[in-house]
Amino acid sequence: MNTRRLIRISLFTLLTIIGGYIHIPVGYICFTFQTLFVMMSGLFLGAKDGAISQIAYLLLGIIGLPVFAHGGGISYVFQPSFGYLLGFVFGAIMAGALSKNQNRKLFLWFDLTVSLIVVYIIGIAYQTVILLFVNGLAPQAVAIALTTVAILFVVDCFLLYLVTLIYPKIKKIIN
Repeated sequence: MNTRRLIRISLFTLLTIIGGYIHIPVGYICFTFQTLFVMMSGLFLGAKDGAISQIAYLLLGIIGLPVFAHGGGISYVFQPSFGYLLGFVFGAIMAGALSKNQNRKLFLWFDLTVSLIVVYIIGIAYQTVILLFVNGLAPQAVAIALTTVAILFVVDCFLLYLVTLIYPKIKKIIN
């Protein structure tokens, strides 16, 4: 692995960490920029290196560094939101694979949105299991908890659209 590649991977690991600490309230929920940087890691680094950047992020948090939005450590595995973090790896892979050689903005946005859906599917499934079987919530409470996901998904889709607008300019700068 050459130095340039390692720096680029580390940069997107760092951006994912920073994205988790940026909290923007929308009504009664907060969204972060993590999924934006995850999708960008796949887009700019490709499937393999995008996944490596997200695996590094997960490993840093699991070993105890407070890189996740609410801390870190092995116990974070039992947090309902940890499934989304696991989904980051697969989202980066999908973003890198689907957007490869894609320059048309509409198709690029579609590819990134499909990748985002992968993150949300993994996150929702994990969150549901944790809320039901670890936290012991009733199915109705889980359904209420998951309603915020729709709002977050819309915000993430909008952010991905903005990425498609600036992607060609950023790509020229970093390549």
